[in-house]
Amino acid sequence: MEVIETQSGYNTDKYREIRQNMLDNKKITACTYCYEAEEKKEISERQKSLRDMKQHSDLLLSQIKDHEAGFKIKPYWYDLRLSNNCNLRCKMCSPDNSSSIAKSLGIDKPHLLHEPEIDVNPAAIRLYLSGGEPFMIKRFTDIIEKIENKNCEIIVNTNGTVVNKKMLDTLTKFQNVCITVSLDGYDDINAKIRLDSDWASIDKNIDVWKEKGWSIHAQTVVQNDNINHLIPLANYLEKKSISHWTCQEVLGDESLHWQSNSSIKKYQILPLLDLPLVKKNMQLSALLKRILTYAVA
Repeated sequence: MEVIETQSGYNTDKYREIRQNMLDNKKITACTYCYEAEEKKEISERQKSLRDMKQHSDLLLSQIKDHEAGFKIKPYWYDLRLSNNCNLRCKMCSPDNSSSIAKSLGIDKPHLLHEPEIDVNPAAIRLYLSGGEPFMIKRFTDIIEKIENKNCEIIVNTNGTVVNKKMLDTLTKFQNVCITVSLDGYDDINAKIRLDSDWASIDKNIDVWKEKGWSIHAQTVVQNDNINHLIPLANYLEKKSISHWTCQEVLGDESLHWQSNSSIKKYQILPLLDLPLVKKNMQLSALLKRILTYAVA
């Protein structure tokens, strides 16, 4: 059985150099996407992580001191994407991230379905699980069970169509669970973009997570097929009392970009700016206002 030892990899010369460059305020090539977002006055993932890390400032300072002293340090924050195992074929996705897309294209990449064992730090403070579809990746349950810190924040980025009882039961032992559901439209629009998805299953699973008292966030990829259909989705999210909604622009294939839609309706965008869900998200508000400049009617 393959075991990936995260601590040894975290202390290689490469990663020590990256950490030192960050402490010296030198830009990192791998962080270019965030730097570009910041130059456009957008809130980058880097800035979000720094914001979230403030509540763990003592740990951060301790890690910095150990690094400067030349000691080995342990990872406490994980972003895990172990497998492309997924039941959907989203238009903006790829075979590397969806086994269903790979299968439909006749691509045989069995290594992508391999789920290695991860040597995680039992005192981890955050675990971000993505895929593929996390609830279909069995190894994730084994990883979660290794975390002894029951205050560890666990974020599951799911398409919402499936649940795994064993994983659900394991998550229940933790006090800070957030389910981030990828929704690109309400009902039929979501099914058009996220092929093979079933809205009834999504709606039912959201209720299951709500009953457990977990935070539920929604994430939308704004694109050609949903740019004029965001209001029904926003209304659904408010009806479900979903507290946070993030929207990002599709990357890659330009034919999917919302800018490729020559009939963006102002009346389909403007009302969104008055919704509480949007008002409290500066980045989403800024995106919608930029989209309005492209509206034709």
